[in-house]
Amino acid sequence: MSGNYSTNLKTMYIEPSTHVRNQMSTFRLDKNSVYLPSMRLVNVGFFSDNDAEQPNALCGYYGCIKNIRLMDGARTLSQLREANRWLSFSNQLGSNQNNLCVKSPMNGSQNGAVLRSDGRVDFIKGTTDRDISKNVASEIKTSTLDLLKVFPILNNLSCIDTSQQGFSQLRIEVEYVHAAASVGSSNSGAVLVIQEPTLVCDMVINEKLADKLKSDRAAISWDELENDVLTAPAAAAVADDATRVIQPTTAVINGFDNKVVGRVLMMKHLSDPALGYDSGAIMGYGPYQSRNYHFEKLQVRLNGTNVFPGANGIDHDGYKNMLLWSSWGDVSIAPYGAAAGVGDQIPTVDIRTSAAGAFNNSGVPPLTSANFQSDKVGAQDYYGFSLEQRVNQLSVTYERSFFKNDAAFFPDVNAAVNVHIFAEVRKSLVFRKGGYDIIYA
Repeated sequence: MSGNYSTNLKTMYIEPSTHVRNQMSTFRLDKNSVYLPSMRLVNVGFFSDNDAEQPNALCGYYGCIKNIRLMDGARTLSQLREANRWLSFSNQLGSNQNNLCVKSPMNGSQNGAVLRSDGRVDFIKGTTDRDISKNVASEIKTSTLDLLKVFPILNNLSCIDTSQQGFSQLRIEVEYVHAAASVGSSNSGAVLVIQEPTLVCDMVINEKLADKLKSDRAAISWDELENDVLTAPAAAAVADDATRVIQPTTAVINGFDNKVVGRVLMMKHLSDPALGYDSGAIMGYGPYQSRNYHFEKLQVRLNGTNVFPGANGIDHDGYKNMLLWSSWGDVSIAPYGAAAGVGDQIPTVDIRTSAAGAFNNSGVPPLTSANFQSDKVGAQDYYGFSLEQRVNQLSVTYERSFFKNDAAFFPDVNAAVNVHIFAEVRKSLVFRKGGYDIIYA
């Protein structure tokens, strides 16, 4: 299916050449054609067997995308592994108003906050308009994914030439995850079915324009998003309220060796996504929360030298957030989303102490469960910084502390976490006679 909207371009709607239910989709572009790089996937999403099931508040319908690749035959042009985790952060980039009014409706998330008349912070005006379609596919209750977000190479290409002199076997592969707890939907017991998405791209039909775009074959460079991970194990049982257990985790990160690394992002996601749920109902952002843990410290050693000053490195929330903003720009984190221990709301009688109730909740998100604090407080805590150097060896020391914890309040605070590390890595594409080469800078 296609549609003309000018004398130069035709919008092409390409259905998957292969779609394995809940596993993967593959799209192939026509050979001997010229396309603009502005490609996007539409109808990205899933439907459920449950009433009032909702996509994850941070990543929306993108939660079902595990990995995505841009391929030319057996050669990988660009790829993003753990795409849903990266997109859960990418959705928060930019101003609060843009995320609230533009990005969230496009991806089905709840990024962007509003201040209510009672002084509390809330998200998106309602809930029923975000319910996942029940039992049937929907073209309305889905999302659109701009592929420029996941394939940075497209930002620097003047066109995509699928002739023999260009990318003659071009295809896009999408791998899915469909378990509700991994997708991050609102109920971990839901049975989800991934919809068949559609690839939308603009084909150049004006031959003179196509020839002009194809003639621009200069070498290009871009920052590819690559990732690695370290695991901080769960805490052993903590004896009593007076005991503090310090847990440092040090690992050598090999995924960026011999590469020029620019900006880095670190997020702390639960190793067991089921711990993001309470009796099947999601707590805050569920498996996509990046929690602010007790007395965190982070030190990074690059080529044998500490990146951050002092033995402790980043050991203060203000310093952490300043580095995140200076490297990644505006991030619309909800008030106290990167802090901890803010906004207690104790009922009439505190069952922990039998004392009279108290409220300290001005400006914080409302309660989302039976806990005494909103599950969204301290659940958007990220490390961001910039290296701008070639990596010979990279090691990370991440430290947090544990206390005695009653699982009825926050069952996840002493749990194991995977610290996902995303980094921009410099790559280049160089055209040569009869083909091209892709190299690390």
